[in-house]
Amino acid sequence: MLLVAVVAGLAAAVGVRWWQYEDHVLPGVQVAGVDVGGLSDAETAAVLAGRLGDRLDRKVAVRVDGRTVPITPATALRLDAGATSAAALDTGRGSFWRHLRALTVVAVPTQDVEPTVRIDAYGATGLARKLGRTLPRPRQAGVRMDGVEPVVVESKPGIRIARPAFLRRLRATALTGGTTLAAPGVRSGGS
Repeated sequence: MLLVAVVAGLAAAVGVRWWQYEDHVLPGVQVAGVDVGGLSDAETAAVLAGRLGDRLDRKVAVRVDGRTVPITPATALRLDAGATSAAALDTGRGSFWRHLRALTVVAVPTQDVEPTVRIDAYGATGLARKLGRTLPRPRQAGVRMDGVEPVVVESKPGIRIARPAFLRRLRATALTGGTTLAAPGVRSGGS
């Protein structure tokens, strides 16, 4: 009889906890180091927009070809707080047993959710231009005339910002609260 009462009590406790977290993020869920466990969808979106939005608005010093240029990641990167919140809400609910484990374990394991960050193409182009202003520009080889004499103009290699790799590094640096990064450059031209 006692065993039945204990099992019924545990089942009732798990049922109440399951009901409490039905429309809330499960315990142990984090987004870029921000704990959102126990928050509703709207609360999660608001917290993420504030905390991660602040990180994207903070200046990052970008080292490129021996100089440092301060930029604001939010110029090219936009946090989709709604999509990130929805992903956090779905985390741990993939199966009955994972859901049950998240609600019953005393020391809940941390589950990291990758934030959804959209790239603003116009802003990304502007950042690449800003960073590339003082980089050596490539020059193709050519021939020019000096009166009647042809003069060979040698090619000169240049450097350009590798945009996809740069945006990935910028995203990672900004979301982790970093303050500096080295921009990846690609040698171009010179043939």
